[in-house]
Amino acid sequence: NIVPKNLSFNVSLNASKNDAGDISTTTIGPTMGVNKSFFDKKLRSSFSTSFNKSYTNGQAGSSIVNFRLTNGYVVKKKHNLNLSMVALSRSAQGNSAQAGKGFFEFTSTLGYNYNF
Repeated sequence: NIVPKNLSFNVSLNASKNDAGDISTTTIGPTMGVNKSFFDKKLRSSFSTSFNKSYTNGQAGSSIVNFRLTNGYVVKKKHNLNLSMVALSRSAQGNSAQAGKGFFEFTSTLGYNYNF
């Protein structure tokens, strides 16, 4: 955290392991992000990106890259507006039935919150 600048950074590692019958799936990868407040902390912005690689029974499966941008604005003490955008790209590798079948998706969410 850099408190005088209302700025913070984060780094994390994602990992999961799932076993179902004779199928074992492992997903692992890093995430990095930055958060910043503006206008006397009325606007909070954050950006993060992650890269995850999955393996099925030890074989390379798919790679997933995502980018996330989130903004929250305090209109008045009890009113908040939020905008979130996520871009995700998945590519499949290996000898699985999904090999070569990748996709790209973009999701955007606009929200309003009233706190009482």
